[in-house]
Amino acid sequence: MIDADLKNFLQKNLSVPYRIEKMPGDAGARLYFRIITDQKSYILCDARALPETITPFCYVQKILHECDIRVPHIYAVSEQFLLVEDLGKENLAALYNKSPTQQELYLQTSVELLAHLHQRPLTEDVIAPLPRYNATLFAEQASLFCDMWLPLRNLSEQEYNKAEQRFKNFYLDIAHQACQGQTHLLLRDFFVGNIMWLPEEDSFHKACVIDFQDAGVGPALYDLVSLLQDARRTIPNSLQEKMLLFYCNKRKISLDNTFKKQLSAIAIIRHTRILAVFLRLATQGKTSYLSYVPHVWEQLSAALDMYQDSDLIEWFTHYFPASSRTSPSLHELQTQTQENVQ
Repeated sequence: MIDADLKNFLQKNLSVPYRIEKMPGDAGARLYFRIITDQKSYILCDARALPETITPFCYVQKILHECDIRVPHIYAVSEQFLLVEDLGKENLAALYNKSPTQQELYLQTSVELLAHLHQRPLTEDVIAPLPRYNATLFAEQASLFCDMWLPLRNLSEQEYNKAEQRFKNFYLDIAHQACQGQTHLLLRDFFVGNIMWLPEEDSFHKACVIDFQDAGVGPALYDLVSLLQDARRTIPNSLQEKMLLFYCNKRKISLDNTFKKQLSAIAIIRHTRILAVFLRLATQGKTSYLSYVPHVWEQLSAALDMYQDSDLIEWFTHYFPASSRTSPSLHELQTQTQENVQ
């Protein structure tokens, strides 16, 4: 199960006997193991497929810790491996699905964490090394949608190029609107699947963030959209509104139309990228992601409703009418992938 490099890392950093258990992976290429000794257990991250994620993880972990956000303790680190605190076997997503009566508590605690973080000032020297999630980057990331979805529409080359260029123009404008308002640390993948629940802790420290190696600097509200408009589960609109009001009250800001329109712009950018990423994952053999596609389409359609005066509505209506906003078949995806390769 373990090779020489991994074994050497453990022997260097653990002076007691241990046993090792393989853990389920995520959408990324990192591998995870639970390292169990007689005294305690640890989580080992094997990042050899993505060694560039080690330094950002450690850097952001330090920022979050200094902002009084609960994060895993780091026991040992190398250029390829991380040995961190074991926070249990069930993330908040598992608990959220098991305990409907507790869902509001889980969300409210996570929202309170964000409100607390967004009230902590960060100096320029602290955020300087972090990537900037600005309008240009958001628009570029969203353009993956064209690569994955437009080929399914069987357009001529001329119409494809026209549709792609219009999309890029529209999305740069939406991305600028998404970047209005406060700029802060953006965790990027802040949802219940990346949060552990620590009932022995107090207040928002019950929510422990475990995934933040892709964090950067960008619109503070991005993580609020990630949490409340979860790509993998439906959170009722009434509960979303309650959590938005809770966040605004904690921040002492107004839940007005400007606030909601920025949320919608962020949602459009985020859901468009997720639709593309889920298709790409499916072409890589992770076909379970196709089951989430109709839900994300519904979220994107709802976000677009705030932009009825935008040409973007006409673009989606023309190229992706309501009947096409669903999961493509695996055959369609495989055919598309083969044609792209050719």
